[in-house]
Amino acid sequence: IYAGTESGIFVSTNAGRSWHDQPFPRESAPVLSLALMPDGRLLAGTEAAGMLLTDAAGAAWRQVSGNGTVNALHAGSGRMLALLDDALIASTDAETWTALQSLPAGKLALTMLPHPAAPDRALVGFADGEIRLLKW
Repeated sequence: IYAGTESGIFVSTNAGRSWHDQPFPRESAPVLSLALMPDGRLLAGTEAAGMLLTDAAGAAWRQVSGNGTVNALHAGSGRMLALLDDALIASTDAETWTALQSLPAGKLALTMLPHPAAPDRALVGFADGEIRLLKW
């Protein structure tokens, strides 16, 4: 189990009974979102440092997107989604990201849930309580 916190990332190998600090660049915290990729690498969305990706061993991190807030992440089969404050972006390799849809100006997006039956849609929740089904 992984948990993103204000000070970094913690991992539990015993169903949450104890937690250990995961190596993570402290200057990139706080961590707002995490996604475990099918190959075992971890993708972390931060409050101001964009997205960071681990190497295969999980010890080294590198930035894979520009600075900014990453509120939610999803790593599915063959496609990753990231919800920024003002856009929904996607990647097939976690290295290069493409904007799928801009979000309404002045509305803060907080969470996202990909539609299980439609790969071109996602539910996005906003800070004002509104939920929208986005299609790209």
